[in-house]
Amino acid sequence: MSKAPSKREFQLGEYWISKREESGTYYKYWYDGKTRQTRCLSLRTKNFDEATQKLTDWFILNQQKPENQERPPLLAEIFARYYESHGQHLNSRDLINLALRYWLEFHEERTVEEACAPTEQERFHHWLIHDKGLKPNSAQRIVANGKTGINWAWKRGEIDRVPYIAPVKNIGVIPPKGRPMSIAEVARMIECATEPHLVDFIIMMIGMVARPDAVYDLTFDRCDFENNMIVQNPPNRPQTKKYRPTTKMGNQLKEYLLGLSEISESDHVINYKGRSVKSIRTTWNKTRKMAGLDSKVVPYSLRHTMARYMRASSVPAWEVSAQLGHKQLAQSTTEIYAPFDPAYLLRTTEAIEKYFSEFAYQLRTKKIGDFLEHRKIIVVDKEVSGGAKRDRTADLLHAMQALSQLSYSPLPRVIEKRFMPLEKIAAKI
Repeated sequence: MSKAPSKREFQLGEYWISKREESGTYYKYWYDGKTRQTRCLSLRTKNFDEATQKLTDWFILNQQKPENQERPPLLAEIFARYYESHGQHLNSRDLINLALRYWLEFHEERTVEEACAPTEQERFHHWLIHDKGLKPNSAQRIVANGKTGINWAWKRGEIDRVPYIAPVKNIGVIPPKGRPMSIAEVARMIECATEPHLVDFIIMMIGMVARPDAVYDLTFDRCDFENNMIVQNPPNRPQTKKYRPTTKMGNQLKEYLLGLSEISESDHVINYKGRSVKSIRTTWNKTRKMAGLDSKVVPYSLRHTMARYMRASSVPAWEVSAQLGHKQLAQSTTEIYAPFDPAYLLRTTEAIEKYFSEFAYQLRTKKIGDFLEHRKIIVVDKEVSGGAKRDRTADLLHAMQALSQLSYSPLPRVIEKRFMPLEKIAAKI
């Protein structure tokens, strides 16, 4: 038996998973006190997410929750472990951190059981709304984040039951994240963009009407150019409440993706210098300020904008819902085959194509695929400076024609920053 790896990549209680270097397969490990040996069992997968899910499922089903604890866990202890092990790695970590601090400011050193008593929950809700001045919807988000942390602790065996967490009363419909944007505002974001991956992100958010995480995760192998489909959900990702549907790509989005795949240095559609991107927050905020837009304009605004645009274009509500990934039970038995139907999401696709045309017009071009023509000149730059091998052109006339259009480019800042002067190109060819 080979020696157990020293790195514990994920742990629940006394059980953890590690990868065998020779095979790349994940194993479940635990220490056997009777034999004084570390035991292991193959999880039969090389995918980390699948391995963690298998260990979690096994742990919940087989581990007995402690019936008698010497000291009930404090809410602060539970939340500290939750944030350190899980919460801080999420894109919403700032909101999670704020929510947990509200919980602890009110409950101080109470145990989970004490904090979740019905009377204490009512007092907490009243404190959030009347003492802290939060609106009911904001208070509900605070409560929901704390509930998630408590559920996480139960799954890890740290508490023996999941207490009922009551929702905040009198909450209305939770508004979408970020305010909608006008076509002119989206165009200004493109004009002020200094990084190509932000331009790609904006285009894909409009074309997919997806959540930002789905756009970050998208790879070219899930863009089915033959059937004009985009499979938003990766193969090994289980569907969650944030459902990722398979959607259609219109002609303009297809042309853009095909062109992007030819010049991309990564398998990921959204990448920065060949590396996948997990967040564009910094670049987005910098560009938003340059465009003169307020702080309510966030990446999620693009999804909100397109949802409103599609409804304004008379797209049926159920079709907009399907495009957004608001899963309905009636869809589940047929959704595997539905994307192959020529009429599948037809109205949403037409609306997105129309938006792209109006959007391109704002940037003085005919279609969004024209945005890539300027970036293809980088290929000439790499050719004359000894870049990596790929399909290129070293035709001076082509380079001069393309460079002569820079004054009409919708991406002037990107071009100024990344392209070689014409004189240097002419001298080296």
